[in-house]
Amino acid sequence: MEFQERDSSSGMSVRSSEQKKLIKAVDWYQGQLLCPNLTGLEDKKQKIYAIFNGPLFAVDGGKGARFIIMPRVMTREQKPGVADHTDYFGVYEVFPDQKHQLRKLPPVNIAAIKGDRKAYSGNGPYNLEDIRITKMPDELYAVGATAEKDGQPYPVRFLMQHVQTGMQVTSPMEIMTGLPPGKNVLMLDWHTALYRRETDANKIVITRQDSQISQWEIIKEIIFSSLKGVQGKTRIGLTGGERIPMTNGNFRLIVHVVEHIPQPNTDYDIATYQFRLAEFRLDAQELPELVAVDSNPLLSYKDVIAVVDPEGKVIPADSHKAVIYSVGGASHQKENKKYLLFPVTLEDIQIELFDIPFELLQQPFI
Repeated sequence: MEFQERDSSSGMSVRSSEQKKLIKAVDWYQGQLLCPNLTGLEDKKQKIYAIFNGPLFAVDGGKGARFIIMPRVMTREQKPGVADHTDYFGVYEVFPDQKHQLRKLPPVNIAAIKGDRKAYSGNGPYNLEDIRITKMPDELYAVGATAEKDGQPYPVRFLMQHVQTGMQVTSPMEIMTGLPPGKNVLMLDWHTALYRRETDANKIVITRQDSQISQWEIIKEIIFSSLKGVQGKTRIGLTGGERIPMTNGNFRLIVHVVEHIPQPNTDYDIATYQFRLAEFRLDAQELPELVAVDSNPLLSYKDVIAVVDPEGKVIPADSHKAVIYSVGGASHQKENKKYLLFPVTLEDIQIELFDIPFELLQQPFI
């Protein structure tokens, strides 16, 4: 994996030894495992089988910058091909600049998120997953999520607040009525959101709520053109998390790229995930529009595995997918430099924390 910086005077691509050091994943991996078998974070009353897809976000609480991660917690064994169901999201305090273990806080129960929604669920309860968190005024957090029911994903939102004991739901789950099924919900504010419709592979749409009738409608499409270096059909997704500011006033987000790579002499493909940087600007209505997507992956599945499990002994191989996933990270300062603490889920089992320097995230695309 190589990043290049373009020399504006000659138009030629040049590399510096410092950049080459910076981009090696092993140099900027600083995280702790969140795998329950290795960290001792099991619930004393109930066994935890897996922990994954946790957004990481900054909280203050009067004690300076702190971070919380909220992963989905699996309290029953997962069955291949069957959607995962959970009873709660874990809440853990993260200390990126210290060697302390993660501190476990009271979990957020699914019942608290759903409120009375289960009374209207028809043939079964909604399965909540993939929450993405956006900081709001007054120490509130707008949460976008996917509520899967009867095999269909629906965009939903709810509000949370940071309290002394951890995180508390202040406005239970609300289905974003008027929208077709979709995933990757990221709130821009309480009444505006990004998400990907199930029918789309290369589009993210912007949706806004009509305050008069409480219905949501799609107001804009963000179309991702063909990406360089992919081998098969691709699909774009959002990770969420903090924006990465650029000196020109634009900002960047890390996005998922899923390649469906056909396998020779078979009738199936392998879904292989990678992360890429996408740059955006705001239009006249202060809505994001796409500027460019980096032609090189920021992190590929192979990169992550090379760091986390170099000998191939911990992470089991899956014949149909190679998954790395994230629902958003947060920035912090250390050693007079700014970093993005970025949680990466591996194969729907565990989470690793990658600490990525902003100087890497802000390099020119090639």
